[in-house]
Amino acid sequence: MSVWQLKPDSELGIFEAGISEPGEMGKLQQIIQPTIGIFTNIGPAHSENFLNLKQKVGEKLKLFTKVKTLIYCPDFSEIQETIIRSEILNSIETFTWSRKVDANLRIKHINHLNNKTTIEGEFEKKTVIITIPFTDDASIENAIHSWATMLYLGYKNKVIAERMLNLQSIAMRMEMKEGINHCSVLNDSYSADVKSLNIALDFLGQQ
Repeated sequence: MSVWQLKPDSELGIFEAGISEPGEMGKLQQIIQPTIGIFTNIGPAHSENFLNLKQKVGEKLKLFTKVKTLIYCPDFSEIQETIIRSEILNSIETFTWSRKVDANLRIKHINHLNNKTTIEGEFEKKTVIITIPFTDDASIENAIHSWATMLYLGYKNKVIAERMLNLQSIAMRMEMKEGINHCSVLNDSYSADVKSLNIALDFLGQQ
């Protein structure tokens, strides 16, 4: 249904693809036919139908077998190992970001201040900085994936930094609400897996 929204004059289509069992991603690949792939992360959600995390990563990787470029973070060992083992790198380009190793976008520092996060990195031997209006780990990770993608597409970092400041919260995702008796309520019902709960508890602790 998302693909059907593309128009003849569309220049870019962005689609999120998820799976809950083996065999699904190959079908989604034929529907979406992506030219740029962004492998965001791997977590415990929908894992009950997979033998282990490696199988799940392998299934997800099937979406990117025919992309021109794959954007990902090699810090996730399961993703990096599966990509190398699959030999997909022999036929596609990559654009990577990392906190730990050399990458196209090397993350140097992440600082939280006044409900904002400033992220400093190095790209093409130059220091680049963005600030986002979030402090939780999930939002930071998503922002860096988006940052890397925009750099790959050729956007100037000044433009990226300006747009990052205008990001809006997703409904039911890390929503801080005022409760009764001077209490605060964190509404994170958008996601309900254990990893999301850990992220939400970390964010709650920051408050």
